[in-house]
Amino acid sequence: MIMALKKQTKEQLISLLLESYEVLNKPQRNRFFETIYDKVKTPKFNAQNIHEEILKFYKESITGKYYAPFDINSKNFSDIPEETELWCDLLAKHFTNALELFDREEYEMATECFDKLYYIQVNMCEEIVFAHELGTWMIPIKQATIIPKYIESMAKTKTAEGFKNGIKMLMDIDDYDYKKTKVLNKAMRVGTQEQKNAIKQMKPIERLR
Repeated sequence: MIMALKKQTKEQLISLLLESYEVLNKPQRNRFFETIYDKVKTPKFNAQNIHEEILKFYKESITGKYYAPFDINSKNFSDIPEETELWCDLLAKHFTNALELFDREEYEMATECFDKLYYIQVNMCEEIVFAHELGTWMIPIKQATIIPKYIESMAKTKTAEGFKNGIKMLMDIDDYDYKKTKVLNKAMRVGTQEQKNAIKQMKPIERLR
């Protein structure tokens, strides 16, 4: 395949690229051409813009912009609406941007963004997106990439009670890539003493059920 492409002229490659673009749906275009867009123009980091875009996406999600239900039957039960695929791709993109906020020490904004994004992820079945089966496996970013930094960001910005509630939410997710024991251990490593005390006050069944 690669050798065949190398034999094509520049004009033939451009034609092939345009034809490929036309046959892809919108979510597929975002996924496959995103790296090209990024190389053409890498925008200057703007924390406020990232924050506003994530809040906009959150509001769009909870008001049903990406919710596209259909009557499920034996022939179409495995179909996934384009809106659902697009939402999953955008969620991963916004998680990546929230991680950049954290890496650049914009902890207050990072925490708020993580809060909003995790709210819609946890509640994705509540008329936010539609499919016969929904889960984090559909979102093209690993939870293990996000959760540790989210915990650190909460430790830097939340009250003891807020930290405890955030940790409980992450433990309830119990993601395959970042199990609840890892969440608890990370929280106990990076939390303040007050935050750690709040975690210890959780019932054992809440912590490790």
